[in-house]
Amino acid sequence: ALTVKPVFSWDKTVVFQIYGKDHDGVDKALEKRGSGIRRLLMVAFFEYLAEEGEEKEANFIFGIEEPENDLHPGLQRELAQSFRQLADLGYQIIVTSHSPVFAGASPMEDLTLIIRKGGIARAIQQPELDTSEIAEELGVEPADQITGYKACVFVEGKSDIMFWKTVASKLKEGGHIEANFEDKGIGFIPVGGSNLKHWIDIRAMKRLNRRFGAVVDSDRKSQTDSIPQSKRNWENQCKQDGGTFFILRKREIENYLHRNAIEKSGRTLQQYGDFTDMKKLFGENVIKV
Repeated sequence: ALTVKPVFSWDKTVVFQIYGKDHDGVDKALEKRGSGIRRLLMVAFFEYLAEEGEEKEANFIFGIEEPENDLHPGLQRELAQSFRQLADLGYQIIVTSHSPVFAGASPMEDLTLIIRKGGIARAIQQPELDTSEIAEELGVEPADQITGYKACVFVEGKSDIMFWKTVASKLKEGGHIEANFEDKGIGFIPVGGSNLKHWIDIRAMKRLNRRFGAVVDSDRKSQTDSIPQSKRNWENQCKQDGGTFFILRKREIENYLHRNAIEKSGRTLQQYGDFTDMKKLFGENVIKV
């Protein structure tokens, strides 16, 4: 538990310090705790802000230097996802990093590579930015499982993988299809969008002469909404590289869940449509019904 205590000082007037209990139950100022604890608090803050963001005005600019310090790669991914959510809400997020996790999770148009030659620093952005140069600089590598697949489908998250594998297995059990994805040697790679990691994986697929495609959410909030340009760009690039590309007609994969499945999961059935935010209405794990 954390508490805030006012500290009075003539030169600073009033300063608020954050305290938390250590393992012995003793209150200790956050600034005197380890860097790991402070980093975890940072992750929690940005996750909270991302969850509450739609109800607040996105009028802040955040600058974070090397947020990967003292964070496990899993927490780095969570933090990168929170940054992306905040950016989508209109916040400006500026991150300096040497982490392949943050670089790999970022859209190419958001990346800037800083190089120094002869004592002079230079910033390189799209379209001059070379994905292989960044990958070599930071150690971003293709997904290991690519080599074990005959073909690969890129999706935006793990929930998409769960959905497609479950649907295929049920159809096979019902005798509607002869084989599921595993039987055909087709694998799924979650990439979270048109980011650096995605293009590194695609280049690996091309070198291995593997077939590939992508299935992404439309992210439309109504029938009249347009597909985001970033996804149209991703579609064009994917097709140019020899892949197939599909954009869902509905908002996201959760909108294809049947009402009976949601009701059987114990959730209170509420009215929803093709473009409803299902995670907000039924919870983040609604896909697991």
